Amino acid sequence: AGNISLSLPATQFVTFSGKNSGLFGIKAEASIGNLNITAIASQEKGQKKKLSIHGGAKEDKYDIQDYDYRRGTYFFLNDFYRSNYRNVNADGIHEYNPNRVISRIELYKSDVRYDIKPGSMPGWAIADPAGTHPENPDTSTVDQQHYSGYFLRINPTDYYIDRELGYIALNSPLREGEVLAVAYRDTSGAEVGDIHYTNIGTNQRIILQLIRPRNPRPSDPTWKLEWRNVYYLGARNINKDGFNLKIFYKASSGPDQETQTVDGKPVSYLQIFGLDKRDLNGNPKPDNILDDNPNIINWARGELIFPSLTPFAPAKIENSLLDSTKYVRAIYDTTNSQYITSKSNFYISVKAKIRQPNYNLGFNVIENSERITLNNRQLVKGVDYIIDYFSGSLTILDEQATDPNASLNITYESNQLFQINRKTLLGMRWNYALFNNSFIGGTFLYLNQSTIDQKIRLGQSGPMMNFIWDLNSKLNFTPNFLTKAINALPIVQTREPSTLKIEGEVAQVIPNPNKQNNPKTGDKNGVAYMDDFEGSKRETPFGIMRRAWKTSSVPASIPDFFGYNNLPDSLKNTSRGHLIWYNPYQQVAIKEIWPDRDVNPNVPQRVHVLTMEFQPLAVNGDPGKKIYSWGGVEQALSSGYADQSQSKYLEVWVKGDTGRIHVDFGQISEDAIPNGRLNTEDKKVNGIRNDILDNNEDTGLDGMFGPDPPDWPHPHEPAHVVISNGVKRGVPYDFWDLNNDGIKEPYEPWSYDDWHYSQQKFYDYRHINGTENNKNDEGGRFPDTEDLNQNGDVDLQNSYFEFTFSLDKSSPDTALIAGGHGNEYGWRMYRIPLQNSTMKVGNPQWTNIEYVRIWIDRFDKPGGLSIAEINLVGSDWKERGVAISDSSEYDAKDDSTVAVTVINTHDNPEYTPPPGVEGVRDRITQVRSKEQALVLKITDLAPGSNGIIQKTFFKSQSLINYNKLKMFVYGKDPYATHIFKDSTKIEFFFKFGSDENNYYEFREKVYPGWDRRNEMVIDFEDLTGLKLDSTHVDIYGNLIRTVKGKEYRIVGRPSLTNIRQVTVGVENLDAGRFFTGEIWLDELRLVDVKKNKGMAMRLRGDLSLAGVGSINANITKRSADFHTINDRF
Repeated sequence: AGNISLSLPATQFVTFSGKNSGLFGIKAEASIGNLNITAIASQEKGQKKKLSIHGGAKEDKYDIQDYDYRRGTYFFLNDFYRSNYRNVNADGIHEYNPNRVISRIELYKSDVRYDIKPGSMPGWAIADPAGTHPENPDTSTVDQQHYSGYFLRINPTDYYIDRELGYIALNSPLREGEVLAVAYRDTSGAEVGDIHYTNIGTNQRIILQLIRPRNPRPSDPTWKLEWRNVYYLGARNINKDGFNLKIFYKASSGPDQETQTVDGKPVSYLQIFGLDKRDLNGNPKPDNILDDNPNIINWARGELIFPSLTPFAPAKIENSLLDSTKYVRAIYDTTNSQYITSKSNFYISVKAKIRQPNYNLGFNVIENSERITLNNRQLVKGVDYIIDYFSGSLTILDEQATDPNASLNITYESNQLFQINRKTLLGMRWNYALFNNSFIGGTFLYLNQSTIDQKIRLGQSGPMMNFIWDLNSKLNFTPNFLTKAINALPIVQTREPSTLKIEGEVAQVIPNPNKQNNPKTGDKNGVAYMDDFEGSKRETPFGIMRRAWKTSSVPASIPDFFGYNNLPDSLKNTSRGHLIWYNPYQQVAIKEIWPDRDVNPNVPQRVHVLTMEFQPLAVNGDPGKKIYSWGGVEQALSSGYADQSQSKYLEVWVKGDTGRIHVDFGQISEDAIPNGRLNTEDKKVNGIRNDILDNNEDTGLDGMFGPDPPDWPHPHEPAHVVISNGVKRGVPYDFWDLNNDGIKEPYEPWSYDDWHYSQQKFYDYRHINGTENNKNDEGGRFPDTEDLNQNGDVDLQNSYFEFTFSLDKSSPDTALIAGGHGNEYGWRMYRIPLQNSTMKVGNPQWTNIEYVRIWIDRFDKPGGLSIAEINLVGSDWKERGVAISDSSEYDAKDDSTVAVTVINTHDNPEYTPPPGVEGVRDRITQVRSKEQALVLKITDLAPGSNGIIQKTFFKSQSLINYNKLKMFVYGKDPYATHIFKDSTKIEFFFKFGSDENNYYEFREKVYPGWDRRNEMVIDFEDLTGLKLDSTHVDIYGNLIRTVKGKEYRIVGRPSLTNIRQVTVGVENLDAGRFFTGEIWLDELRLVDVKKNKGMAMRLRGDLSLAGVGSINANITKRSADFHTINDRF
C-alpha cells in the first residue's frame, strides 16, 4: 500500500505511455510459472501529459483571433498622418510629406496617483490639435475630448517614433485607464502642445494634445488614432526558421477555410490581406507564404502588421478582394466584447519552432513517470537526459535530438496542486513469458472520475467512467538462416545476428463520458448544461460599505425645486441637510431581507447594510420647504466600471417608506465643498503630495482645525480663520471658507467635521463621517480629499443620468418593485430600466460612467433609509430587437418590447421552479443556492411581430457528443388574451448555430405555466434526418419539417460541432391583438450522452538483416470513437 505504479509493457492504446504512475493505493503481485499477474486498486493523483518534438525543434502552435489586436501600443499623432499612411508606392513603401516630418516630440502619460510621483506636472490635454494653444484655457472642462490630471514624461528609450509617418510605438502597452498625450513640432515649424514646457515642480499646467483618453470609445475623435492592425505573435525576437503563418476564415460548417474564391479561382487570405505579394526570391508572385517584409512582419518586436488599418473591414478606397459579407466591422466600431466575439470571422494560425535541448515540463513531475523516446529508441536517464522532477526541467544530452530529422516524444505525469476531481483506478495486468524475451499479455483498467460540481457545464471536466481491455504481444526471433544467407554473398562477412521483432496489440474502450444524471427532470443518461441561467444575470455592485462613500457634490439640477437650478453651487449648497451614513455595527439578519434564502450555522447569518439618517434643513428659513433639503454621498469608479452599455437595469434593495432616492451615473463633480478648487488634507511639499497623513494634516476637508458648533443647525455668527505656524484654525468653530477670505459669510456653512466613534457606544454614529481627526478610523491613515478619482485635481464636470424613485407606499413608483413583495420588515427591491432615466444632465454616455452618487430628499422631518444592495444589472443574453414579420430585419434599437430579466427563489417568493428543479445544496455548508430562470418580459408585441434575445459563446461549442437538447419553457399571460390551457396565439422559437445565416431552428406553441407541452426537446436525429431529406423546403429554400407538432428548420449550412450563438424568440400569432406577458426559460441542457465503444489495433514488424540492412513495417487502425483510459471522448 502507498505510492504505486502499474507497468504496461509494449502497450500504446491504454495510456499515453506504457506506465501508470502517480497512484496511491494497494498493489498485489502473483507469479505462477511464466505467468505474472499484477492488480491495483488506487486513486490517481497524477495528471498525464505528452510532448512531441519533431525536426529537432519544439513546435509552438497557437491561434490569434481577429479581435485580439495589440492594444495600447501604436498611435498616430493626428488625423493627417493617419490619412497619409495609405499612400504607398508600387514597391510597398510608404510615402510622406517632407514638410510634416516630426522634428521634436515629447510624450506623456497620466494615471491615478501621478500627483505623488516625482517629476509629475499638472496638465490639461485636448483632443483637437488646434486647441492646444488657447490664451486662457478652461481647464475645468473634463470629458472624452478634454483631460485634466498629472502627467509624467515618457523616456524616449521607451518608445519608437517614425518621424516621417507620424506615429509612435510604445515598448510596453498602456494599461487600462492610462492616458496618453503629446507635444510636438514638425519641419514646417508648426507646434502642437507645450513643447517648451520646463516648469516641472510648479503649479503651472502643461497643455498637450490628447492621444488616448482614460476610457476610449468609438465616438471619440481620438478613437482612430490607435492602430488596430497590429497583432502580437506571442514572443519577441522570433526565429524565422520554421515559422509559418496562415489566416483562416471560420466556416459555419466543415473545415475552416484558408482561401476565398476570386474570379473563379482560390486565393489565399494571406494574399487577400496584402501579406503575400512576392515569392521567396522576391518576384511579384504570391506563394502562400508570409512575405519577409519589415512593413508586414517585425521579427524583433514579434508583431504582424496588416497593410490596412482596418484589415477585417477595409475601406472602399482600398479596393480589397475580401468578400464584404465576411467583414468584421464590430472590431473597429464598438467596445462590446460579447458582440465583437459573436461577429468574429477570422483567426491567425501561427507555428514557430524553437530548437533547443532544454524543455520545461512544469512543476511537480512524478519521479520515474517519464518515458522519453528518440526515433522510437527509449532514452536512459542520466545517460541520454537529465531531469529535475521538482522544477520540471528536462535536458536532452543526446545530440541526435536536435537533428532536423529527429522525432522526440516525451510522456510523463505531474502531481496536481489542486485536485478537484477524484479519480479511482482499478486494474489488472497479466504477462506470460515466452522464448527469447517474448511475451503475450493483457490489461484490464477501470477508471472512475468524480467531481465536487453538482452541475456540469458543457465542455467542463465532470464525472466519467472508462473501461478498457487490451491484448498485446511481443515476439523476438533470431533467424540464423538469414545471417548465413547474407554471409554467402560476395564481399559480405558479418557476425551480427539477424533479428525479427513482431508486435501486435488490440484494444477496446467502453466509455461513459458523463455520469451526471438528474432523474427528477427525466435526464437519466448524462446531462451537461449549456446554460442553467443561474449566472445569466451580470451585476455591477457599487458596494454599501461606509468608507467607500464620501460627501457628495451638489446636484446640478433639481427640476421641482423652484429657483435652485439658476443658483451658483455655493448657494445650492445652502439647502444641504445633515446626513449621516454608516454600517450598523450589529448588521442585519439575512432572513430579514431575503426570507427565502437558505442559511445555517455554517455560513454568516447577518450582512452589512448602508444606513442613511437625514435631518432636513428649513430651506431659506422656511420649515415648509424642508422637503427640498437634500443630502448625498458619492464615489468614483475604477476604469473597469466605465462601460455600462450592456447594463439594462438599476436594482436597489432598500428599506424605508418616506423620502425620495436619486441615483446618478456618469461624470459628476467632485467639488463637495463647492468652491471650484481642490480641497485635500494632503499638502504639497516641494510641489509634491505624498498621499500620507502627516502631522498637522488631519484638518478635515475644510483645511482648518476647530471644534464643531454644539448643535445642528447652528445659526450663523461671526467666525474667522487664525493661522499659526502655517496651520489654519476656525474661531470659534471651523467652517467652509468658500470664498477663501478667512471670514465666515452667512451662506458659508459650519463644517461639522469632527470625527468620533467608539465600539463601546457602537450605536452612536453621529460623528462617524467626520474628516477632522479621523486618523484612527478604519481603513488606514490616508488624507481625506475631494480627488475621488485620484488624478491629482478636483473634477468639476457634470454629465450624468439621474434615476429617481419615491419610497412612499402610495407612490406610483411602487410599480418598480420587483422583489420583496410582502416582506414583513419592509425590504423591497426596486428595478428601474436604464432607458427610463428621470433626467439627463449634459451629454452622458453609458460607455463613460466614472462616478455614482446617491442623494435623498422629500423629508419633512428627520428620517432615513437603509440599502442592502445597489447594482447595475445586465445579462449574458442580449436584446436584439423586434421584427414585424419572419422575413423582416430586426430593429436593434427596440430593446424594450422584448427585454431580458430574471426571476429566482431568493428575490421572488412567488417563483416556483420547473418540476424536479431546485437550487444546488453546497456539500460543505449544506446551504441551498438560489434557483433562477431567465425571463423574456414582453410589452405590447404587435400582431405578427416577433422579438429575440441572443447569447454568444466566447468559444465555439460542440454538441456532437449528445443526442438531445432540452429546456423548460413557462408561459405567463397576465391579461389572459393569448395563452390558454387548450389554445394559444404565442409561439416560441429557438435557434442555434454559427451565425445569423447558418443555424438550426425549433418552434413550438406556448401554454400556461410549466406545461409539459412547453418543454423543448430537440432530437439531433431529427435534424440529421431533415438534412438528408431535401424534399421539404419553405418559401425561402430552407429545409423544414414538423415532428409531433414541433417545427424544425435548417437555414444555411450549420454544424453541431460549431455552435457560436443561441437565439430565443417569441412570435405573436394573433391577427389583431398586442401581447404583453412573460416567457420563462430554465435549464438549457444536453442530455443522453453518446457512449460509443471504440476499437484500435496495430501490427509492427522489424527485420534486421545481420547489420547489413533492415526492413520495417507498421499498420495502425483506430475507430473514430477510440480513446485512452484518461480521455473523455
